[in-house]
Amino acid sequence: MKRLIQILTLAIIPGIISSCGDGEANTLAEAKQTQSVINQNMPGMISTSNDGYYIKAKIDGKDWSASHMLSADAIGKDWMKIRGEKGETRMDFQLQRKVVEVGKKKPFNETNGASVYEPETSTLFLSRSGEVEITKVDNQWIEGIFHFPATDNKSGKQIQVTEGFFRVASGVK
Repeated sequence: MKRLIQILTLAIIPGIISSCGDGEANTLAEAKQTQSVINQNMPGMISTSNDGYYIKAKIDGKDWSASHMLSADAIGKDWMKIRGEKGETRMDFQLQRKVVEVGKKKPFNETNGASVYEPETSTLFLSRSGEVEITKVDNQWIEGIFHFPATDNKSGKQIQVTEGFFRVASGVK
């Protein structure tokens, strides 16, 4: 009888573990899909388009462009957050509204940097150098260009963000 219980236990446990693993994989996939839908439809997020909100750059020479962005007025009256997301990858920096004028360059620094988050490796790259330059301000849009190196503080790995371009609503009435 003891031997029969051992055999049944050995036969049943792998099936239970296997089905649990499938359940966890399905749950994880469903969670990622749900988060994606939330990100794309959460208040303040706007789908990007060639004639609307837009952020793109090269990350280590590879083209990247956001599928959606945070509304420029989502952070408040004194600051605007330029944040683009594609899947779970995101790129962001902030601008003081008072420095938003054509030709104005704003260097990234210790108190106002830029970042890139890459979910594949759970890596947050931070930058305290580089700059953003405002290239257009009118009653509809604020546009600018940017570049920065960014470093993962844990590993020391560095990436280069180049040829960046963004467009957000100006809020000028």
